[in-house]
Amino acid sequence: MLVPRKSLQTASDLPQTQVDWESLLADDEQIFLTDNQLSLFTKRDSAGGDLLHFYPLPFAHTFQSGKWDFPELINHDSLRVRGPVVDFSGRVEEFSFSPYAVRKRLVGDGASLAETCAVRENTAIYAWDAEGVKRMTVSFELPYFAGSVERDGESLLVGIKDSVYMAISLCGAENLDAKCSESPAVSCSLAFDIPADGKISLAISFGYDRESALRTAVDAARDPQALISFARHMWDEFFTRTVPHFSCSDETLTRLYYYYFYITRANMYDIPYEPFTHPYVAPWKSGALWQWTWNTPMNSICERWLNDKRIGEGGIRLLQDNGGALSIGTWLHPLQKVVNLRDHNERHAEIGRYMQKLPDDLDMHAACTMNHTTPNGLLGAWEIFCASQNEEFLSEALEMMLETEQIFSVSETESGLCTCSFVDEFDYSLRLKPFVTSFSKGDPEMMFKMDTPFIAVDYNCYLHAFREMIIKAANRLGADVDVAELAQKNAALKEAINRYLWDEEAGFYFDADPRDMKRSGIKCIGAYSALYSQIADKTQAKRMVEHLQNPKEFGTPYPCPSISMDTPEVDPSLLTYGGDCLITSGLWFTVEGLMKYGYADLAEDYIAKALEMVTADGVTSSYSFNTLTGEPNQGKHPMASQSCILTDLICKYVVGIDPVSGESYLHEEILKKMGITSFTFGPYVWGGKRIRVEFDSENGYRVIKDKEHV
Repeated sequence: MLVPRKSLQTASDLPQTQVDWESLLADDEQIFLTDNQLSLFTKRDSAGGDLLHFYPLPFAHTFQSGKWDFPELINHDSLRVRGPVVDFSGRVEEFSFSPYAVRKRLVGDGASLAETCAVRENTAIYAWDAEGVKRMTVSFELPYFAGSVERDGESLLVGIKDSVYMAISLCGAENLDAKCSESPAVSCSLAFDIPADGKISLAISFGYDRESALRTAVDAARDPQALISFARHMWDEFFTRTVPHFSCSDETLTRLYYYYFYITRANMYDIPYEPFTHPYVAPWKSGALWQWTWNTPMNSICERWLNDKRIGEGGIRLLQDNGGALSIGTWLHPLQKVVNLRDHNERHAEIGRYMQKLPDDLDMHAACTMNHTTPNGLLGAWEIFCASQNEEFLSEALEMMLETEQIFSVSETESGLCTCSFVDEFDYSLRLKPFVTSFSKGDPEMMFKMDTPFIAVDYNCYLHAFREMIIKAANRLGADVDVAELAQKNAALKEAINRYLWDEEAGFYFDADPRDMKRSGIKCIGAYSALYSQIADKTQAKRMVEHLQNPKEFGTPYPCPSISMDTPEVDPSLLTYGGDCLITSGLWFTVEGLMKYGYADLAEDYIAKALEMVTADGVTSSYSFNTLTGEPNQGKHPMASQSCILTDLICKYVVGIDPVSGESYLHEEILKKMGITSFTFGPYVWGGKRIRVEFDSENGYRVIKDKEHV
């Protein structure tokens, strides 16, 4: 029996501000609504919806093909429903999006249909107001699941394996005719007459308890406005209490700020069942529902700017509780649990074997928990602590950091450098070509085809930075950690990076083949991790910056290409690492590295240009961009949570709050570059205290620190 834990509630002591977030986030492009476990894709040009996703399932997937099949697993890791498809045809005359509801009005053949759809908790509502329509049909399909269908008055209850349920309830319908099939997949068609007042409401509720799902659907169908109002209240609480207020003379920047926090909250899961012991922010609910070990801690770098730090801390705690990330194929299971960390290189080799044929003793639970893949992810554990000053959290995180440091170090070679299978963001770029016999550009399964784990410059630099943060954490807590040994290991690692990966003639750091220590000769943006981790000396940094400014290499119109533009076969329109700009590992780490070596002017140029890039055609949540044109390599609104790391650069270098010290500084030059003449920010909760910042070109920069709030 599944026993839920208490879900995360908005902290009662957070400051509350006023902001017209509905206007700031209104547009006519987005079609995605979500709240926690349920997501809804509506349609832009027709009535009804496209897809419903309810995540996760309470049972493990059994592969029908006998092989580890990613498309199959993706389609079965949540309850996926097509619809509701509505048979009303007409042109869209009105369409509007808000985080809690989509409204549209269609007109055709002397009839019209006004529609409002919303999502709150595990229920979606469609409220229709029809004129000139006598009869309507709504249909659903669960293409990947067989099940049972029961009729209860004006409601239907779909059950899958007697453990997950979808309840469909109509209110206002007359002369309902329901036709359903149960196998090989569930499908339902509901035809009904429209009442005299034209008002029909349809509720779709999901859950693991049949009676609760049915009751919730019936209640929502009878009072759709209550659910819509409830959904709006949730978002209002988030934007006026959890998100620090921000307004700026550049309205586009204000819109981007709130849009990114909308993306963060929209991707949050707070699933109240094992093994989901804490809330986390998914990579993007519109595609990647699960958790990633790299994505989760990096997300916390933007989530530390929320007034409620529990959101950012939660994802990292969830990693610790499960020995890694609850990745693709994870399901609910109240007892069994993986807690031990595993070596990532070996795991990728295992999955590569599983892809060929499933072994008889495959442990799906362990296979679905992604181990820590790269040290740069857990840098976020220290970063969010700096803002929360929560030593209890840091103490828990330190245990995981120490374990992962040991595992990251297992692959150390005689050179003193460590090998890895891939670095981050499922890197399948040209940098891997020297190490993969069957290399193919853009192959998303490249990480499972590595002939030889390679020595990645960024992996080793991130490991150095990670150890430095472990030392800081241990010293802060007075923990029983041999920091001298870690410092000694880091000194040796730094020496090895500079001996084997630095090319004096080229003035650049390269990946290397562990078999012969030959450098790859392919310049990738990951090499600038040597600046972030402060591996390079001043002369090396200067030479690296020269490459960064060379228009034939990394000095493209938009920052920063993942692969130097003079690399054969480079393609900046190819997502991921094909010469494209990656907002996270490409831009964020490069900017931070430049700041550490005093290249603030160049770093600020990159920030300003990146913000221009992501707002050129209205705000976007893409994280991959063409560095020549600035166009996104994904859809405009893919809901990618990693794009939100730009929030960190806005708050640090435009607003001017140092998240490590809590101090505030005027960054006058970047304000001039961006044409910003005024802004207000806060209250922002840092270490239990509230900070407000105000700026205008006439009165200057003002910082107000309130005393500690309770």
